[in-house]
Amino acid sequence: MKRLVAIALACAAALAGEAAAPPPAPPAQPENGPGGREYPHAAVRASYHGEKNDAYWLFEPDEPAPEGKAPVVVFLHGWGAMAPEVYGAWIRHLVRRGNIVVHARYQESFLTPPVEFTPGLLAAVKAALARLETEEGRVRPARERCAVLGHSFGGALCFNYAALAKEHGLPPPRAILSMEPGTGNERRPVVPFAYADSRKIDPATLLLIVTGDEDSMVGEATARLLWERVQAIPAENRGFLRARSDRRGKPPLVADHLFPCCADGAISGGDAKAWEGARQGRIGVDALDTLVCWRLFDALLHAAFTGKGKERCLGGTEAQLDCGRWSDGTPVKTLVVLEK
Repeated sequence: MKRLVAIALACAAALAGEAAAPPPAPPAQPENGPGGREYPHAAVRASYHGEKNDAYWLFEPDEPAPEGKAPVVVFLHGWGAMAPEVYGAWIRHLVRRGNIVVHARYQESFLTPPVEFTPGLLAAVKAALARLETEEGRVRPARERCAVLGHSFGGALCFNYAALAKEHGLPPPRAILSMEPGTGNERRPVVPFAYADSRKIDPATLLLIVTGDEDSMVGEATARLLWERVQAIPAENRGFLRARSDRRGKPPLVADHLFPCCADGAISGGDAKAWEGARQGRIGVDALDTLVCWRLFDALLHAAFTGKGKERCLGGTEAQLDCGRWSDGTPVKTLVVLEK
C-alpha cells in the first residue's frame, strides 16, 4: 500500500512539474540570411524634409557609410500611421542592411483625401531622390535597385507607385511587398480610391501580397482585388500568402492588422521612451516580424537585385513558407499559399 501511495505521489509531482513548466518561447531573429541580425552598418542617419502630404523621412546607412550607391526602399505607411516610429524596427533593420529608406508621408492628417495620396507619394519620392543625388554628404541612390513595400493603405499604394513611376521619371520597383493591403472594408468603406493601371507594372517585377488570418480591420477583399489586377505578371514572379496566428507559446504570435508594425522611437532621433509601451505591447518585434515581414522582403530584394535565391520568397517552397520553431521544437504555423 505504501508503495502505491509513493508511486501516486511521484506521478502527481511529475504532473505538477509539467503544469508548472513555462510555455515555449517563439523563435529568435536568425543570426544571418533574410531577416537576420547580420548588419554591415551600425547606425542609421535620419532626416525629415518637405511639408504636408509630400513630406518624407530619409533614412541612410551609416558607420560606415556605404562606399558606393545604395538600394532604395520606398516605405509606405498605413492609414494614419504617418510617424515612422510605428515601423521603426523594420526601417532600422533595412537601413543597417545597407538600404536607403524613403518613408513617404503621403497623408498630412486624417483629413487628407485619398485622391491626394498618390500625387503626394510621387512628389515625395522625387524630392527625396533629388536630395540624395545632389546634396553633399548623402548616400547616393542606386536607381536601378529600387523596391517598394507598404502596409494597409500603403500596401495598396505600392501598386500605384509601381504603375506610375516610370512616366513620372522615378525608378520602377524591381520588388514589391504589399502587407495586408486595404482601403477600407465592407462595413466601413473609405472614400473611393483611384487605382492606376497595374498592366503598366513591369512583368519582371517580383511581387508578394501577404495577409493576416486575424486581420479584422481590412480583411482580404482588397488583397484579392489587387491580385486579380496583376495577372500580367508571370506566375513565377508573384505570390499571395496568408500569415497565421500561433498561440502555442508566450508571447503568442497574432497575425492581426498590426502584426507588421514594430515600434522603435529612436529611429527618428526622438525620445525612445515615449514608444516603450508600444514596443512592449502589441506593436513590438516578434517572430512574425523577423520571420515573415523582414525575411520575405529581404529575400525579395536579394532575388530581384541579384537574380538568385528566388525560391526563398516565391513559389510556395518550404524555404518560403517556413516560420521557424518554438523553443520546444514544435514548428510555428507556416505561411499558406492563397492563390497561384
